[in-house]
Amino acid sequence: LTGIPTAPTAATGTNTTQIATTAFVEARASEPSQIIITTAVNITTDTLDSSSKSQKEKNVIIDNGVNAINITVNGGTDFLASYLKHGTGAITFIAGAGRTLTQVDGTTVLNGVPGSKATISSVGTKDYLSISNAV
Repeated sequence: LTGIPTAPTAATGTNTTQIATTAFVEARASEPSQIIITTAVNITTDTLDSSSKSQKEKNVIIDNGVNAINITVNGGTDFLASYLKHGTGAITFIAGAGRTLTQVDGTTVLNGVPGSKATISSVGTKDYLSISNAV
């Protein structure tokens, strides 16, 4: 290669062995580490925030107000996300189609006070859910 070589920029979220352009690296570096999803209805781990940001590898603040909601865990390869409960309604995590949800702490319900936390780590089709309900 000579001069300043150029190449097409891969789509955000691409995770392959292809060479990354500086534009791709800059876009990835500017991804927020925390997002907020405000909802009164059931969502999935594929639900994007209001800026179209993914939950993967993020601290996700769920502001569900007083509404009890479900989050369907679709996981995926190398999915990892932590959740912080901002509302007072319970949040129940349920397994997505073809997935196994393992309750590390014996519960799938995040029903502690605001500030209670959950973490999902996925390996293949198995999703590990850890919940810490604060009182």
